[in-house]
Amino acid sequence: MPENVLEYQKVNGQVTDFFTVLPAQVASSATRTSNIMYNPMGVGMILTIVTADETGAASFTPTIKCLDAFGTVVTLWTAAAAITAAGTFNYAILPGSFTNTSFTEVASSLIPRKWYLVLTYSGTPANDYISTKASACFI
Repeated sequence: MPENVLEYQKVNGQVTDFFTVLPAQVASSATRTSNIMYNPMGVGMILTIVTADETGAASFTPTIKCLDAFGTVVTLWTAAAAITAAGTFNYAILPGSFTNTSFTEVASSLIPRKWYLVLTYSGTPANDYISTKASACFI
């Protein structure tokens, strides 16, 4: 049985450009962790995080993680800077080296078959929050 929508689409021959990693959440004030995502075709991706309605000193730091063969969490990539304002933030995460000013950040890393996104929250939950959602596209 497929683990998630991406695996279902792969098994059924459907093509998806962008897919949801974390659904929209209004007034996010806690660390958010996606389900385990399945990478059926690529070694890299474009990760898009959209934020809105930033209040107070809230911030989120995106991180891509996976589990190794022993079940240990491995951090593959962490954004160089936290997201502290409303906006659209695009990250290109792929092997090799290149520059492109269209992206918030370009990182050199492989994306394994199974991975997940963590948006690590910083702030005071009662006062500081940002509405968030995240999507990705394999390349």
